[in-house]
Amino acid sequence: MHQDNMHELLLRIAWHYYIDEMNQQKIADRLELPRIKVLRLLKEAKARGMVDVRIKGDRVSLFSLERELVDLTGLDEVTVVPSGPDPVRSVAYGMTYRFIRALKTHRVIGIGIGRTLHQFAQLLDFNGPMKTREIVSLVGNTQSNMALDPLDLSYTLATKLKVDYFNLWAPAWGATPGEAESIKRNPSIAGTLRRAENAGIAFIGIGAMKNSMYVRYGYIKPEVFRNMREGPFVGEVLGQFFDVDGRRLPHEVQGCFIAVDMPLGCPVVAVCAGVEKRDAFIGAWRAGFVNELITDEEMARSLVAVLKRERRSIARAGGGRIAT
Repeated sequence: MHQDNMHELLLRIAWHYYIDEMNQQKIADRLELPRIKVLRLLKEAKARGMVDVRIKGDRVSLFSLERELVDLTGLDEVTVVPSGPDPVRSVAYGMTYRFIRALKTHRVIGIGIGRTLHQFAQLLDFNGPMKTREIVSLVGNTQSNMALDPLDLSYTLATKLKVDYFNLWAPAWGATPGEAESIKRNPSIAGTLRRAENAGIAFIGIGAMKNSMYVRYGYIKPEVFRNMREGPFVGEVLGQFFDVDGRRLPHEVQGCFIAVDMPLGCPVVAVCAGVEKRDAFIGAWRAGFVNELITDEEMARSLVAVLKRERRSIARAGGGRIAT
């Protein structure tokens, strides 16, 4: 077996065993290997120093899928981790390696919202040397009563890392575009938005149209969201909704969100878990919102399949392009 393929297999087995907490037989069934071989490879991973309670190293990923996605999308970097029984947890673990690299190279880090980002904030455990001095929120408070926001990850991360924290002390949504614009002009809010726009790197979640926290928290009426979902929209980033071609089309709640404007001028890392995020990611990528992707294996394989089909269709038609 090629050295890269063996390294990938060892990492995948170690990941399933130590992170996903799968037993050896389940790993063997998933990877179609004899259980005794799984046991032997787990021992080899330990012998190589790849495992010490936690998997060690700055990458735990599926290298061939990453290379394929970089080729298909033109993204600067792609990290793919095994899906396991809980893709959100798996991708959250995968994000920790990329985030720790960011801590060592960027003074200001911007943080969006999302389930995977939320779980990552709970998992992060780092006390090494770092360049980061500020964590900045990219979006206002999702709680309509302005209570402590469970999705305010900037505070959680800044507290863990003992660095400065800058929050948008405003609701995530204005009743009208005019109200949202007025709030964004407030000197305190405007200052934090400028700080966020000047971040060295940002980590964001991508929302699919299956459901929405904006409906759950009362910012968007269910019937309005249903009409958007049944129309051309496939996803959103920080309140900016788009179709699969990355076009931001007019809609009823346009301009009401209180967040940084996309695209940002810094590298933006999209964190996506689950196949249901595929079309939303494609739209965000085509809109020019993201530069990097961290995702799970099942979503990555689905994304590769779609983009390859499109590439073949374009080739048959005699032109066009995929990457933006």
